Amino acid sequence: MLPITIRKHECNQKVESLSMEIVNPYAAGIDIGSRSHWVSIGQKEKDIREFGVFNEDLKAIAHWLAENKISTVAMESTGTYWQALYAVLLAHGFQVILCNGKFTKTSKVVKLTFKIVPGFKTTFNWPIIW
Repeated sequence: MLPITIRKHECNQKVESLSMEIVNPYAAGIDIGSRSHWVSIGQKEKDIREFGVFNEDLKAIAHWLAENKISTVAMESTGTYWQALYAVLLAHGFQVILCNGKFTKTSKVVKLTFKIVPGFKTTFNWPIIW
């Protein structure tokens, strides 16, 4: 499992590593960006890839997800960057879960920082459910 560093905004506690339970092994998450999209199909480094934002890149994402037997994809609706990928994924038969970042940014969150590849870190905000 991928080691994750967690920092709680309110109490600033740190946990050096954490293994997350896999709830749906056929689901993927996509971090939408203006210059690239990061796609994760698992918790190991080999399960995370960066793709471009052009049509051939979006089709490559769909192909890679299908190749790995992914059926559900979750992504955040960032600006307008999500729209082309959303259309490609739907056309390829994926169940796409679109999250509105407006609502997750105002809720209590746990900040997760992933060291995906050497020299690269990305941060996700996850709603606190407990």
